[in-house]
Amino acid sequence: MIERFPFEPLIPIIEARYRQPNDGDGVHYSVVGICAKTAAVTGVARGRVQSWQRYGLSLTHADEVACALGLHGGQIWPTQWSATAEEVPQPRRRVTSPAA
Repeated sequence: MIERFPFEPLIPIIEARYRQPNDGDGVHYSVVGICAKTAAVTGVARGRVQSWQRYGLSLTHADEVACALGLHGGQIWPTQWSATAEEVPQPRRRVTSPAA
């Protein structure tokens, strides 16, 4: 069974890349702040981000978020990503013969 990717590795990436001078004085965003910032950066609804915080991300969503951040999923979730890549069957390509 393919596991879900945890949300936590995204937090330091979002904080490091997208912190604005007028953001909170603390070192880290609050839970609400990181949710709102992730939603804004990735273009995903805040409710979906909250779901990711609770339940993790599917492979598809993890890939979409990584791409939105300009990263590869293996850079965010290195161990899980490589394990999942081995699990997921790759689509078969249809071979066509050249026209005679």
